[in-house]
Amino acid sequence: MSVPANAEIVAGFEASIPEAEKAVIMAARNVATYAEQRGDVDVLRIYANLQFFITQVDLDIRVSLRNLLANPSVRITTEKYLALALIEAERGVGILLNQLRAAAGRQHGRLSTFLDLEKFQAARDSLEARIKPMREDKSFSSDLTLIRNEVVAHFVSKESGVENSAKWALSRAALRSDEDAILRSKIVEFSIALSIGLRELSQGMTAASAAWMAANHKS
Repeated sequence: MSVPANAEIVAGFEASIPEAEKAVIMAARNVATYAEQRGDVDVLRIYANLQFFITQVDLDIRVSLRNLLANPSVRITTEKYLALALIEAERGVGILLNQLRAAAGRQHGRLSTFLDLEKFQAARDSLEARIKPMREDKSFSSDLTLIRNEVVAHFVSKESGVENSAKWALSRAALRSDEDAILRSKIVEFSIALSIGLRELSQGMTAASAAWMAANHKS
């Protein structure tokens, strides 16, 4: 099976980004809706927060990958923000999933069956499998933390921020910038895996709440 050329991959991203953006806006509206509701609706609020987080990170990754593959000369900037998305998403999604599971466990009344916990766990396990290779790459994970803390987030406020940012720029400049090299980049490889995993997680969360939605949102 042949690997698609950059132009085909870029075209695929360009076709999918508008729908991904619509998903972000819809998820954001759900967050706003449940944030304003009163009463025992924690599970709905956290579910909406999780779906927004998933769609926003997925969009960020798609846009960054599209820009990188379309123009490898932006590698210094694009891979830096892909690295940031990787570390924030890998940690943030776990926090939100834990919050959702806890909220589902203490929910009473009609929302006590909001989540099918078996489907919830299956969706979580699927994501864990997608990001396991990144987590097991200790050197890469350490580099991600450094990029977040000193190359992106604290460029000037940390004494070593400027120096580490300069090292990052030089490390990117030293790499090949042809199509094959970009696609073999660990940041790109793990970003694609995370994006796929997040989309599968979103679908899994939808499946886990589908029975409750069908029973409580009849047309």
